[in-house]
Amino acid sequence: MIEHELPKHLSHSQMSTFFSCARKYYFSKKLKLPEKPAAYLVAGSAIHELLESINHHMVQHGVGSLQDVRGNSE
Repeated sequence: MIEHELPKHLSHSQMSTFFSCARKYYFSKKLKLPEKPAAYLVAGSAIHELLESINHHMVQHGVGSLQDVRGNSE
């Protein structure tokens, strides 16, 4: 059986996690198991990586940069 001991000091988010699901609290706070990242974070990272790649390609081929494109549209 898993013991659900609370530490002396808890943040609001820790209390919320514990009271919504004690097992989730145990896995994340006590065992420090990594959590699966939210889908929007994964998507945001992929878009950021794509834009960096496009910008790098544009600069390498003398086309300018995404910053130049943005500046021309204003």
